[in-house]
Amino acid sequence: MRVRLPAPIVLRPVCWTVLLLSCAARAGAESPLPRPESTDPGEYANQPALRVNTETISVREIERLFLDALETLVSRREKGELKAADWPGAVKQAWNDALQTSIQDALLDQMGRQLRRQIIASVVNRAHPGVPTDRIVERFERLEDDELRRLKREMIAEAGGEEELRAALKRKGRTFDEWERDLRVELFRRYVLYESVGPIPFSPRTAREYYDAHPDKFSIPDGWNLRRIRVPKDKFSNRDGALQAARMVHEKLKEGFDFGQLALKLGYDPVHDPFGGTLLVDGKSGWPSGNFPAEEGIARKLKDGEYSEPEELAEAFVIVKRESYRPAEKQPFEEAAERAAVLSFADKVKEKKQAFFEKQKRESYIEILAKDPPKRWLP
Repeated sequence: MRVRLPAPIVLRPVCWTVLLLSCAARAGAESPLPRPESTDPGEYANQPALRVNTETISVREIERLFLDALETLVSRREKGELKAADWPGAVKQAWNDALQTSIQDALLDQMGRQLRRQIIASVVNRAHPGVPTDRIVERFERLEDDELRRLKREMIAEAGGEEELRAALKRKGRTFDEWERDLRVELFRRYVLYESVGPIPFSPRTAREYYDAHPDKFSIPDGWNLRRIRVPKDKFSNRDGALQAARMVHEKLKEGFDFGQLALKLGYDPVHDPFGGTLLVDGKSGWPSGNFPAEEGIARKLKDGEYSEPEELAEAFVIVKRESYRPAEKQPFEEAAERAAVLSFADKVKEKKQAFFEKQKRESYIEILAKDPPKRWLP
């Protein structure tokens, strides 16, 4: 007798990454993000945050999901993308998102456990009466282990190799062993999702329709090349000395000195000066990119070909030049076709998943006990 597990999720190759990442990113343990001091030690207790049917989920478990989003918010705040006045609202939204993710995970896990029991019961019922039940279950578990090994190989390959996966897990405060122990949960989450999502028809025309309906997702934003001359404060005895040097550089530029040649001659910025002060990332230029937020903010106020007055940053004075402006344009469909296919399919998967979860929520007992994040995350 051969025991068969249900077919795994196999949609289209272009959307497998989307579904894999949406499932794999949720079981993270506590992030290494430093915690502020708590004014209420009781908040660290293992208090209930959610009840999903018969399962209680603690505040601590919600925080494990919440801290990933919090790191992103901290990064946005450091870059100046998130204002202090908007911080409380963003934190509350991140907490609510973590609650909803936890509800979905709990529903998937409950259904996954039920599905596993049903499969085993079905296998036992179809077996020959003379075969002991424990032997049938043992055969099932061997096949289940084969599926887990296949899933492990797929997820490692999707992460870019075991080293990349281990590094990603470490950033989330997890170990590789913990990740392996969660694979069985992940496997049955996928089976449940496959049964709920099912096959989704797709054609090249679908990609074209998505491209035409979402022009904002296939536009190449305007941009420019960015140069800078950096005058570090630590090269001088005091701040005023560095400022005076930066002003002298600015006067040279006004006299007609070439920006790139002057940057190369000064050599204060050894990473970028050999390229005439052009700011590069992985050998490429073209901004805004978010990699140099201060310089990009200065450049936004300039016209093409202009350079700024000396501007003080934390450790240096900089003079920024903006050049080679490129206006925004729409990406041709021939170049965007593959991405349009991925996004279109992902939207269809997301729509079906959302409908599935909404139905499950209506049919389940869900009680949210901790609607707001712990006070230590709010000002």
